[in-house]
Amino acid sequence: MNYGYIYYSKNKVNGKLYIGKVTSRQLFHKPSYKGSGTDLMKALKEYGSEKF
Repeated sequence: MNYGYIYYSKNKVNGKLYIGKVTSRQLFHKPSYKGSGTDLMKALKEYGSEKF
């Protein structure tokens, strides 16, 4: 049986939402996990993870 989670990370500075999916239960329940998309990685580098 396959399962997964849909999640979003919201940029508190500009309000942009980054929507993603993850199939690893371990990653989803890790509080520091914000996502891994290229646009999100760029935004995390620019704004810092505390802004999400």
